[in-house]
Amino acid sequence: MPPADPLRSAETNPYQAPESDTRTEPTTHSTRQIASWKNVGFVFACAAVCAALGSVIGATLGAVAPQYYESVLAGASNPGFNPIAAGFGLGLSQGTLAGLGVGVALVALQCWYDLKSDRQHRG
Repeated sequence: MPPADPLRSAETNPYQAPESDTRTEPTTHSTRQIASWKNVGFVFACAAVCAALGSVIGATLGAVAPQYYESVLAGASNPGFNPIAAGFGLGLSQGTLAGLGVGVALVALQCWYDLKSDRQHRG
């Protein structure tokens, strides 16, 4: 009697990939999770850098041209108004928002590029 064809036997599934001989230990983080945390860190880094730049630019503008903030802000006619502090605060908040926007846009472009290159490599 000839040996049974392994593809036709009930014990073997022809559509199942063969098991590999090398066994790897499970990792605690997948590469996608690590990439996600790197992207979040990149967005926060962009926000921090832009916040620092915005606060320096705003404080400098308040020191060099205090009349700018006096003309833009409603409460600037008060005697305790400090244009340098106002410039610092506005620059900090606007810089943070700009940094978040830039960081999210750059991460989105990187994800789009990665997806595009993965599709090209797969065929």
